[in-house]
Amino acid sequence: MSDLISCQNLSKNFSSKRLFSNLTLSIKQNDKIVVLGKNGSGKSTLLKIFADLETGDTGQIAKKKNIRIAYISQSDSFLEGDSVESALARKIDLPQQPNQSIDIVRKIANTAGFSDLSQPVKMLSGGWKKRLAIAQGLIQEPDLFLLDEPTNHLDFSGLLWLESLLGRSTCAWVVITHDRYFLNRVAKTIWSLNPVYPGGILKVEGNYDQFKKVHQGHIVSLANREQTLKTQVKRESAWLHAGVKARTTKSRHRMEEAKNLIEELSKLQDKQKLTPLNLNLTATEKRSKNLVMLKGIEKSYSTNALFSGIDLVIQKGSFVGIIGENGSGKSTFLKIVAGKMKPDRGSITYSDQLKVVYFDQERKELNQQWTLARALSETGDSVVFQGRSIHIASWAKKFQFQYDQLESKIESLSGGEKARVLIARLMLKEADLLLLDEPTNDLDLETIEALEDSLKHFSGAAIIISHDRYFLELLCDYYLKLGQDSSHDIIFDYAEWEKSRSQSKKISQKYPAIKKEKKKKKLSYLEQREYDSMENSIRIIEQKMDRCKEKLSDPVLSTESSKLEVIYQEFGDLQNEADKLYQRWAELEDKIDIEK
Repeated sequence: MSDLISCQNLSKNFSSKRLFSNLTLSIKQNDKIVVLGKNGSGKSTLLKIFADLETGDTGQIAKKKNIRIAYISQSDSFLEGDSVESALARKIDLPQQPNQSIDIVRKIANTAGFSDLSQPVKMLSGGWKKRLAIAQGLIQEPDLFLLDEPTNHLDFSGLLWLESLLGRSTCAWVVITHDRYFLNRVAKTIWSLNPVYPGGILKVEGNYDQFKKVHQGHIVSLANREQTLKTQVKRESAWLHAGVKARTTKSRHRMEEAKNLIEELSKLQDKQKLTPLNLNLTATEKRSKNLVMLKGIEKSYSTNALFSGIDLVIQKGSFVGIIGENGSGKSTFLKIVAGKMKPDRGSITYSDQLKVVYFDQERKELNQQWTLARALSETGDSVVFQGRSIHIASWAKKFQFQYDQLESKIESLSGGEKARVLIARLMLKEADLLLLDEPTNDLDLETIEALEDSLKHFSGAAIIISHDRYFLELLCDYYLKLGQDSSHDIIFDYAEWEKSRSQSKKISQKYPAIKKEKKKKKLSYLEQREYDSMENSIRIIEQKMDRCKEKLSDPVLSTESSKLEVIYQEFGDLQNEADKLYQRWAELEDKIDIEK
């Protein structure tokens, strides 16, 4: 299969910071790739290089002749006075007759869920603007679709729409996202940018669960390698300090080898120098069982009723998720519980001396003109955490900030860095009840998982709004579902909501670049033979993969990087083969189900 884009030894710096170095990769037709990496690893820059919006500092990049690339940035940009129709029509690249153009616009608008082409863009919510931006990419009929954080601002319905759209697309696409549901359901290949990997990138054929296994194997081998190097360096340093004179060729060679070992250990430790995130949220010793009691809560805007008749008791230790479409009143409900907004009707009773901490998705508590040091500690050059005084530099390091960033203004920080500042401030407050409005926005996966781990050990209660379905499912005991018609319901499983939605609202939009389902046929003689041998074939491959994992965990092998790379490649090839077998097995079983 031909390459749409191939890169050799691609490097890029931002100011004095190295984003990535010597990346070698390619994108083929029909690839479905998700790019992961820590904040600041260069994910967005890499997509811009693919889209010809930026250039690499060194390296070569080759593209297929006449390739059509559509790029959707994190920030949606429309013209003043745009309607849905004009925003889409402007993106039609190919020459069309006027009546053909409007037909294409209508088809793509319908695919994205728009029924009114005359609707002004400025009246759309953030989620619907994101849908329109994605539709602008679709209408260009791209060979390669590049999407930077497209899941931001989409509600649950929007996320399911995007998953369905990209899952059936015939064009290649590369997406940056931290949505693990999306990663598991749609991604076929995952690239993770990180200098700890050989070549600065880890490529895994498979979904997020499969990526985690390979990544963990790599981390184990790195730790083993570091320990081996430390032992070797300690031994060679003792030999050097013994004052052995380098009179012989053998002695000089050993001195050179010792120097190389020390340099390798230093480089390995530099790659892993960021302090692992360890977040600790502090709960009070409050013994009350019922923390907040809501009775008959109702709220409207103008003539639009958001919700009414909500009765809810928040108990110590319970985690409640608030879910619903954009505009259903989720953030409004949270502000009412926080006491920042009054309900139109109903009452709220709080237990005595209840300590409530509110995490605002709009981040209004951060003064953009503050320095990082001021935002982390408003009282001086130290903070008091769990009764212990910690210098501001050490506190900043805990959240992966460098010393030279302390005097940087908040406005100069990235979205992920601002989110980490808010989490740092959150950790300094004792709480009985946490109210978290989109706490995972802009965070990389490492920080999200650290936050999840901290919340799992938090003994108070929490009410959480998040479009991160994995985050909610991991933490929440049940959900308050808000409907568009002011209705509400209590459900105990996100999958329950998704199932009820799919039964009541089936997606039927069509788009030229979406594969049509083929009619299913019964198994032929050869297919039956293939099916009968499938299970054994998969078992053999999985046994080979297990042997690869054992080799990757071998501390002796961890000293031989060239052999490690060969095993990683073998593991990736086996994983790809297993995925194809599982997919084929599912296809054959579908046919068997039809026969039955």
